[in-house]
Amino acid sequence: MLTLYTLEMITIITPSFNRSYIIDETAQSIFAQSDHRWEWIIVDDGSTDDSWEKIQGYAKKDDRVKAFRRDRGPKGACTCRNIGAAKSKGKYLIFLDTDDIIGKDAVANRLAHMASHPNSSTITYFPSVTFEKTINRGFYWDDIENPVTWLTSLFSMTPPCQGTAPVWKKSDFLSIGGWREDLKVWQDVELHIRAYAKGFRFQAAQSIEPDIFLRLSPDSISHVNFHAPEKALSRWDVVKYCIKTFPTSDLSEVEIAALQTMALGVFQNILNVGDYALAREIIQSLRRTNSLDEMQLKWMREAMIHHRLRLYKIKPMKNRLNNTKNVAFPSQIRRKLGSQKWEQKSVYYE
Repeated sequence: MLTLYTLEMITIITPSFNRSYIIDETAQSIFAQSDHRWEWIIVDDGSTDDSWEKIQGYAKKDDRVKAFRRDRGPKGACTCRNIGAAKSKGKYLIFLDTDDIIGKDAVANRLAHMASHPNSSTITYFPSVTFEKTINRGFYWDDIENPVTWLTSLFSMTPPCQGTAPVWKKSDFLSIGGWREDLKVWQDVELHIRAYAKGFRFQAAQSIEPDIFLRLSPDSISHVNFHAPEKALSRWDVVKYCIKTFPTSDLSEVEIAALQTMALGVFQNILNVGDYALAREIIQSLRRTNSLDEMQLKWMREAMIHHRLRLYKIKPMKNRLNNTKNVAFPSQIRRKLGSQKWEQKSVYYE
């Protein structure tokens, strides 16, 4: 059995729930690391399959693996991630889900980067590739170099990375309060926005081939019941935080347009689930913060009334707003930026 420990290592944190059929692939990618300075913390969220038995088996195989069961509420991956962070011994943290895989040099790449930037307050994220069944082909998430700011990319829901990509200093992660455990969606977007608001900045790792492989799972929480009311409420919670934290007077024109896109997209979502009280709250918040002008707010009120009466749905309102200069919906923000924030490149890996 391998033994540790020095603090100059990476803690890999994985929440697990009923992933017995797939977690072995994740485990194999971790055990295959070329640099042995890691620990793997797995927090089971109450699995009803044989996931827990498998996790305990990993811990018996290698004492760098620490197996825990969630010992507090609420249920969910973010609670498990925070529990893992609290129990970690590594100076650095990465978050890896049970359906994702890391390349054999992932730990080495991150430790080398952190060693060369010991005092940096910048959070570095590493390139990733999406895949479905095999990792030899996929689409490369690449940060296109253009005038788009980090906030613009987050507000317009085209983030440069997701939750697995960054390597965090443990002290930095804990200083911003960790993951929000009450959100049903947008957890990684909210975490990165909050880190930005706390003064942290993000940058892409340079000259490194993708070493994170993100499986596109149809049963992913983000894809199941996309329009569920509790998910719509979570999206609005994130928008409220953004409106409160980033006054329009401090934002660029493009950032304002992106924040409008975010708010109006959530407004559409709220109308689609039929929560008209929350739709009114959105309109009132946008008025208080001067995020939209009175004519635009009037059209939003009309849209809510007509949607409620089933005279027509959100699309006619969207077409009317398209004629204004100050409102941007997702398709408009992409045109305003000149191109997609993300470029998908077909890549092949041996």
